[in-house]
Amino acid sequence: MTAIGRQLKDHTRELQPYELQNALWAFARLQLKDEILFQAVCRCAAGSASEFAPRNLAGLAWALAALKISDLPLQQNISMAARQKMERFEARSLASFAWAFAETQMVDIPVFKAIGSKVPAFKNEFNSQDLSNIGWAFAAVKIRKDSLMEVLSDASLAKMDKFKPTELASTAWAYATLHIVDEPLLEQIASKAVAKMSSFNDQAVANTAWAFVSLAAPADDLLERAAAEVLPRVPGLVSQNLSQIA
Repeated sequence: MTAIGRQLKDHTRELQPYELQNALWAFARLQLKDEILFQAVCRCAAGSASEFAPRNLAGLAWALAALKISDLPLQQNISMAARQKMERFEARSLASFAWAFAETQMVDIPVFKAIGSKVPAFKNEFNSQDLSNIGWAFAAVKIRKDSLMEVLSDASLAKMDKFKPTELASTAWAYATLHIVDEPLLEQIASKAVAKMSSFNDQAVANTAWAFVSLAAPADDLLERAAAEVLPRVPGLVSQNLSQIA
């Protein structure tokens, strides 16, 4: 990949928008960081962001977030292009874009407002990961929109059997962070979490327990199950997780 990176660096201006996005996405998937290449790609992409299709804008934003690259000029251009093309975003791209901007702490009110306005149209198309990512994204940037969270709740309840442990935990964390007590949703999350608790990683256990305690939501079975799961893991738990569970 190092040799590929060198070749790409010398030809970034010859690449089409989707090729720039694919290059950065590939390095991000492999968690490979090549600062010189990324600088070249970011400079080129910043000047052509308006030419990117919605799925490529989402892929570019995702790659920046996955690699923890902060490039304000590029992110601002991505944001502007995304707002202009929001009507053309599809469900998966919309969810990925929301996660990426939140992951990089890009608190862009206009772009999150635009994302929120599109969510209802896709409520039946989102999968469990999409739903949990969108909820997590709005909570992570501290933007509370009750109508949006109601739509996410309805869609999540319809797909609750598909939620993985990390998705259950992220959803619970999002509602707790935004101080939203959605009893039907929390009840279902608690039920599924009890059944799947052995598959929860340490962070998921901590986030789920914290969410229910924070909201004072009825969840005795969940908390007992979480405590039983955590005890054998105590020697390996980091202090932050312990403080959330305690």
